[in-house]
Amino acid sequence: MVTPRLDNSGSSSIHQLLAKLVQAGMRRCKADSVDAIEAYLERLNTRTMKPGARERNVVTLDQIAPLVVAAIATLRITLDGIAVLNRAFASPKQRVLYVSLLCCDLDVARVRALRLPPTVQRLDLSGNRIAQFEQVLSVLPASLTELGMRSAGITSVAIGEHTTQFPPALKALTLAYNPLDVQLAAALMDCLPESFECLDLAGSSHKNTLATRAVFARLPAGLVSFKYEINAFSLEAAEALALRLTCLRGLRTLQLHNCDMLPARAAVVIAALPDTLAELNLNGNLVHPHGASSALATEITLVSPLC
Repeated sequence: MVTPRLDNSGSSSIHQLLAKLVQAGMRRCKADSVDAIEAYLERLNTRTMKPGARERNVVTLDQIAPLVVAAIATLRITLDGIAVLNRAFASPKQRVLYVSLLCCDLDVARVRALRLPPTVQRLDLSGNRIAQFEQVLSVLPASLTELGMRSAGITSVAIGEHTTQFPPALKALTLAYNPLDVQLAAALMDCLPESFECLDLAGSSHKNTLATRAVFARLPAGLVSFKYEINAFSLEAAEALALRLTCLRGLRTLQLHNCDMLPARAAVVIAALPDTLAELNLNGNLVHPHGASSALATEITLVSPLC
């Protein structure tokens, strides 16, 4: 889908449409185009028409249930649009739990202008051009449990005071498909809160063996799910992962598909799998499925690798 290039002029500007959504209460509005937003508003207005009314009534926040989900995708949100969202978030009648702004051409300035309400538990900023991860941390509410930053152009992380500002309740972080230096990714591991459970570093193209080993060595002890697919790593890295796996006593899901994993590397990892593991994905690796299966406990689901 081609992203509409909406600016501050014309009747279809994004901040004007967002203003209408705010007026309508914007309950569970999930829009991927200007037409979708206008169709949503049309449905809301139709529902509030009185019998015999000649014109549509104005939909107010009192008539529509409070905002639970704000999900907008593939629309270019300007600073004016951010301001409108902030006004919606500031309403005492709203209780926002999930904010998703996918592929909205957000840069650092627009992200920093966000004023997320303290009730937000999930935030997804995937598909934007944010670059500086530490700038996102400065706007996160303490209530946040899940943060999605897939393909967000993350290239830098300022190690220091900013990285200690992860929300204390954070459980899941997605940094997949970002050109993030693996050494910085390793340093981030030390800053994750004790409550952390799910990490996605898929497609990060980590090729530095020493740095990759550092990432594995610092995986949070409470990890439940680890996704590292589409990342080639050496036998030495596999050994480092295996060593850390022996300490991850709560791990249930391990995604290692398309990791250029040869039988020797797979054998090292499989031998170290914790008893809690329920799913192992080795798809796309040159590992014989029967050989892998024979080394696994019966309760582990193996997503069959290539022969």
